[in-house]
Amino acid sequence: MRRAIEQLRVNVVELQMAPLRMEVQTQGGGFFAVTQGEQRLDDLTYLESAVTALFPKLSWWARALTTAREVKSPPHENQLSSSGV
Repeated sequence: MRRAIEQLRVNVVELQMAPLRMEVQTQGGGFFAVTQGEQRLDDLTYLESAVTALFPKLSWWARALTTAREVKSPPHENQLSSSGV
């Protein structure tokens, strides 16, 4: 288990992911109905409260990370270690 958690941490860091506590979970039946074209995503009204809570935070992180990434990037880890830091 410890190895799996460490691997997950490495992947999250590599993808430069930002933490969000909120989530939107679709129920299995609804998900399959949407993917098979039997329902529209708008028909899954139980998602509305989760989407309403998540999107403002997601939007904030998107703007913050876009701004941060426009600034000159910090040196890569291998550049830090080769400089003796």
